[in-house]
Amino acid sequence: HSLRLRGLHSQHHSTLPHSLHQLNHCTAARRAALISPFLALIQSHNMAVAGQTVQWADRLLHVCAAIGMRDMDPDSGHIYHKGVESGEVLKDLIRYLQREDKSGSHPCLRQLGEFQTMQKDLIPLLIEYAGQSREMKLTFTTVRLIASMTMPASIVFEGAEDGVEKTQPFQDVVRHLIAYK
Repeated sequence: HSLRLRGLHSQHHSTLPHSLHQLNHCTAARRAALISPFLALIQSHNMAVAGQTVQWADRLLHVCAAIGMRDMDPDSGHIYHKGVESGEVLKDLIRYLQREDKSGSHPCLRQLGEFQTMQKDLIPLLIEYAGQSREMKLTFTTVRLIASMTMPASIVFEGAEDGVEKTQPFQDVVRHLIAYK
């Protein structure tokens, strides 16, 4: 399995898994080690503008890659293959979004939009697994993440200073919401 990069590169690759196979077989402790620096950055508000190549975005990219991958399997007919721990990865992403509520610029939400996580992973995941009764938890968690990512920008930035509609973070969220439609 190869990692599907979405246009980001970094000089920090030595500490990160390099393939979807490695990510899918990460232990919970390894996954926590990958995401804890990202969560610490969110909490410290030391975030860069979405789209820049920075270490936290690279880590988020690797976490997103563990959701699954698009590949046609001639034996099963599956077009999208979920990762081994895709349900846990989706829960991690939901936690990211909840923790950044106070950051004001919502870097994780914006970066998920830049990665086109909705279009490339979440919608295909729903299409492939929503009708399967043994995948009800995965489907529910996917819908929860989609709901978090598609809240109107006015609600996402509720309580922000006047004129927030003119800021780049607000404009990025609106642009991604439009792209999701």
